[in-house]
Amino acid sequence: MEEAAPRAAPLQRLGPALRAVLGCDPKALRRAMDSRAAGDGGASSGGGKSVKMARELTDALDDIAAFLAADVAEDADSGAAAAYPAVDPMLEHVVRPANGGVAAGIDATAKSKKVALRIVAWLLASSPRGAGDECAARVGAALARRCAPPTPKRTRLAACIALHHAAVNLVDGLPPSCSPDAIAPGLLATAAEAGEGDAPTRLQAEAADTLLAITTRLAVVDHRALWRALPHLRAVTESVGGWWPAACRAPRIAAREAYTRLRRVEDTGDAEAWSRALANAWMDWAPLLAVRGGLDGITAGAVGRDVDTAVGGEVPSPSHGAGDGVESAQARQLARWLETAAAAASAERTGGHGATAAASERLAHALVAVGLLVGRAGLAGGGESGDAHARAALRNRAADALVPALGSRSGAARDLAASIAACAIGGGWGAEHAALLDGSLAALDDASAVGDVRSTYSGVASLASALVAAEPRAVGFGGTRPGLARVLRTCEHGRTEEARAGALAVIRNVLETAAPGEDVVVGSEAAAITAASLGALKDPTLVVRKAAAATFSALPIPDVLPRLLRALSAKDARERASARESAAGAMRAYTETRGASAALDAFIAAVRPGPGEGDVVSGVSENDAEGSRATSVLRGWSESLTEDQAREVAAGIAAATLRNPGVTALVRVASALAPRVGEPPACRETFAAVRAAWSASRPAEASEASEASSNADDVFERLAPLLVLRTLPLEAWDDDHLFSVDESPSVPDVLLDIALAGAGEHDEVRRVAAELHGRAHPDATSESRGVRLAEAVVDGALGRARACMFSLCSSLAFRGIDACPSHSSTASPAATREVCARILESLGMDDSDEATKTRMGATETLASLVRAELEDADVDRPGDDTDGDDDEPLSLGDEPRGGRAEGGLLEPADGFGQSPLTKSLANIYVDPLAAPTPAARREPLIRVLDGDDGTENVTENVTETGTENVTETGTETIPPRDGSRPTRRRRSATLNGILAALQGSSAPDWTRPADGNPGAATRIRLTLADVLVSVARRPLRDADAAAAFADRALPALAAVAGGSGSAACEKATEKATADANRRDPCDATRAAAFHVAMVAVAPVTGDGEPSGGFRVSGGGRVASHARLLAASCASTLRSSGDVHDSVRVAAARLVTALVAGDDDTLEALAGSIPEVRSALRSAVDTAESEELADSCRRLLTCMGAVA
Repeated sequence: MEEAAPRAAPLQRLGPALRAVLGCDPKALRRAMDSRAAGDGGASSGGGKSVKMARELTDALDDIAAFLAADVAEDADSGAAAAYPAVDPMLEHVVRPANGGVAAGIDATAKSKKVALRIVAWLLASSPRGAGDECAARVGAALARRCAPPTPKRTRLAACIALHHAAVNLVDGLPPSCSPDAIAPGLLATAAEAGEGDAPTRLQAEAADTLLAITTRLAVVDHRALWRALPHLRAVTESVGGWWPAACRAPRIAAREAYTRLRRVEDTGDAEAWSRALANAWMDWAPLLAVRGGLDGITAGAVGRDVDTAVGGEVPSPSHGAGDGVESAQARQLARWLETAAAAASAERTGGHGATAAASERLAHALVAVGLLVGRAGLAGGGESGDAHARAALRNRAADALVPALGSRSGAARDLAASIAACAIGGGWGAEHAALLDGSLAALDDASAVGDVRSTYSGVASLASALVAAEPRAVGFGGTRPGLARVLRTCEHGRTEEARAGALAVIRNVLETAAPGEDVVVGSEAAAITAASLGALKDPTLVVRKAAAATFSALPIPDVLPRLLRALSAKDARERASARESAAGAMRAYTETRGASAALDAFIAAVRPGPGEGDVVSGVSENDAEGSRATSVLRGWSESLTEDQAREVAAGIAAATLRNPGVTALVRVASALAPRVGEPPACRETFAAVRAAWSASRPAEASEASEASSNADDVFERLAPLLVLRTLPLEAWDDDHLFSVDESPSVPDVLLDIALAGAGEHDEVRRVAAELHGRAHPDATSESRGVRLAEAVVDGALGRARACMFSLCSSLAFRGIDACPSHSSTASPAATREVCARILESLGMDDSDEATKTRMGATETLASLVRAELEDADVDRPGDDTDGDDDEPLSLGDEPRGGRAEGGLLEPADGFGQSPLTKSLANIYVDPLAAPTPAARREPLIRVLDGDDGTENVTENVTETGTENVTETGTETIPPRDGSRPTRRRRSATLNGILAALQGSSAPDWTRPADGNPGAATRIRLTLADVLVSVARRPLRDADAAAAFADRALPALAAVAGGSGSAACEKATEKATADANRRDPCDATRAAAFHVAMVAVAPVTGDGEPSGGFRVSGGGRVASHARLLAASCASTLRSSGDVHDSVRVAAARLVTALVAGDDDTLEALAGSIPEVRSALRSAVDTAESEELADSCRRLLTCMGAVA
């Protein structure tokens, strides 16, 4: 209470004092302020009414000052709070509520606002014209608090207006409590509430203008204090510059350059050298930065400048062109700064080195002011908007000031001049426009001194593009406009790479700035632009080629895409790469404006052959490489597609392919897009389209079977849905398995029905359907395929059996051992072996074409199963019948599961000739469709995790001689050599069974004939040997699988070929007839073993290369078995009476393969060479056939021995 007592009396008088001053006439208040400053209190003026009024107002001012000067605590918070009772009522009058109101007992009116602003300025003024220094400090602190968040916006706006008014009118400046350090954080926080490029609100604009006013006044009264406020100057400049829309380049660039120069001065840290120059620059720029203007009066009196607008009083309205006085003032200011810029540009051209640098600085300084003025006058958008007087001044002086500035040595000056000159375009084409065009093109040609064309010459390119677009076409002139022609010449023949890239940027800007539906270039001009851009693709400089690629994105895609696709066949690799990037960029740009489906249609129109350009099979080009290069553009484009766009494209390409069966170009397009549109969820559109096509299509008629291969149209119609599905990666099939559980029938079921349709369906269609069935998820295919295969074998339906086996081979190639889930009773590896063995046994004596093809199918199926088992690297796999996943240590990435990208039951490879499908559909069933796309070889989405109910006890030979048999069960893991995840020991129950059958001991039941017929047993053994030949002939997916085959098979083959441990051969020999011309069954088995070993060890070009997989003969995998194989060969070659010459010929061929092996194999053979030579000489002496003798002689010659 004691502390509040001294303040009680002033507080009681504050209310009447506020009512008195806020309700008075502004002129009476001014007289009272002047009277109080003079010290007479109005007493000498007599006793009239006006004197009495002056005395009452003086007393009221004294009461307000007394209240604000009363003793309070010393801290700033208390001082500010003490001033609120006096300050807040006046702020209520500065910004009135929308519906009016009463503050301090007085209605808020325009007159009371004027009085309130005058009182606040008086309170902030220093003695003797103000209320006193203590009062000014407290009021200043209160206003600083009221300007900052979280003060309500209306109060903040009122405080900003009051401070702005005071800064403009108080020539001695504001009190220290209103210094930039104290008040700028709150003002900048308010100004920052507007986003980049957003128009500021009244509050945000007033906050920025208040800070500009305060700092401008500081520049006049104390340049050293202004230096300390440099961070705030940069911040407010950046905020105001960011409010200009992107289309208003001139004020944005001017504000950016002002910010750059302020930062450069700040970085010097030399206040003594730079503070006065800073103050002068800020007095030039700050009034032009102000959003609502009104700061010119601050600087005019300080440095003797012309005052073009009224100062003092209210802040001018933000609307330009409100009266002739404002318009004329802006025009005069603009003319004065343009004249300054012209003089600086002239001095820059004619002065010496030092003078040139100074002139460049003056030029840039003047152009910053011009750029800001252009924005203030409303000219930044170009055309006929804004202040007409200022626009006329700009156009009249553009040639004198801006054209020389375009050739300035200062990059900032060039950019500023270009952006300002762009504002002068419009209102018809005149001499000033022609001069600007010539100047901009000359500046573009002289780009040799510029290092970064993107930053320094962006303004010049923008101006040149605007002028080129505005240049009129001559009446009746059908060629290219002169300005555009000059730019096109520079694109290809510019002296520097910067000039060429800048010219291409001009062309791109011309095309991109056109309004929708507007043709800025027509007729021959479009063709000339396309030709120049294509020529730029051959430029040796990367930046020019990239600029050309960007230019193509702005050209109409129907005009440029065909030419870009043709450029993909250029001899120069750089030109091809640039053309590919350009085509993809053009499609991306077209996608943004017209949609992904329209871009796809444009590409299809460009690659699809027109009438008379080829049949439906020939596709895009007779050259498959050219077609592949064309579709490679799609991969770059598809990577940028959003999820919705990918679904749109998937539906579009599926529909197009189904509507146009037999058009290879569409299949290529679908294949190229598969890595993106084949991903979930886009792939669901493809499956939906195929299901709809199947629902609407007619089934194949049985009566058409005889004409199935000749009726090409019907074949392609039936093939179209299958070829669409053939482009999809594995993850698409997995996704369909998950998300189509309610579909009946499912896609895999339909495919299997088509594959098993028999005579009612075209052979080509059945083959593709069977292959696709193998790609589907094993959970959806394995069980039904196993059941149908078993039924076909029992029924003797060989065609259906082959189709099922083809599907299984495809599944093993794509899915690995997952294709045969071990828990299945009909599809497990054991069940698969049984059914294949049943086929081999039942058809062993049948030499018909159907039976032969079916036996080959069973052989190939067993070979695929061996490969899949060996390539399974899953350490968590229980037992022997496995369902591998993709945890192999040496995955090749681009190889499908199972390590095979070619071949199969009906698609033989490497020496087996072409399949009928390859012959009849050569241009569809080959690259890129013959091998799955890289995306198609991804790891399956779903894995079978069921336990192994069908684990077998596997008899496995683990000795090098092949005589010791060890029964192993369970899973054995091998520690990795590189410290990575352990891998499964590679094994194959199928391989073990085949080797056991060849050895004749402990052979599993599935390898023996049911009736025990020795002749049938021999036939089965020879067929099983063919299985091993098929495995050895093709590379395996990884080195571990190849090593496992070599380590398991080669010792066993050496034992069989050498005649040891073959009980079956001994029994067969006892039962052989005495006919001398009949070949012993044991000899046939031994010859087959030699043949398998020869195929396995024979070197092949490219062994070990990732692109070709891993062969048994590569990587030194034969070396450890070379001596054992050589010993078997030598012992067989020496045998003359008890071994048929066919066996000895096979042994000689194995020797040939061994001596042609790699360095590791030859080194291992070194100790066996004498023994082999001796055996070869013996064979020459005892040979009964000339083939054997001739082979041995050639071998001896190659080994350096005399035959």
